[in-house]
Amino acid sequence: MTLTPTQRKLIWAALVTLVIMGSVPPWTYTFMGPQGNYSETPAGYSFIVSPPPKQKDSVFFGVKLDMGRLSVQFIGILTALGLGLLLTAKRKDAV
Repeated sequence: MTLTPTQRKLIWAALVTLVIMGSVPPWTYTFMGPQGNYSETPAGYSFIVSPPPKQKDSVFFGVKLDMGRLSVQFIGILTALGLGLLLTAKRKDAV
């Protein structure tokens, strides 16, 4: 199977989008209280090497990658790529 020029463009666009999304991922503020209570709050998007600062300077507060949201974004791009590749595929004529 050979790729059409449109399919090559779709693949490149998806790769560039995945790299950008991986470079600026979603973050989550975390809180783990002394009694074991735990909560998470969205912290927005930030460059991968410079996460957003903690809400407060305490051992109870933290920041982590929001892997759930990032996974949904990646799956969405890969699904769109798959559909785009299917829609732009050359059809073989029946003999």
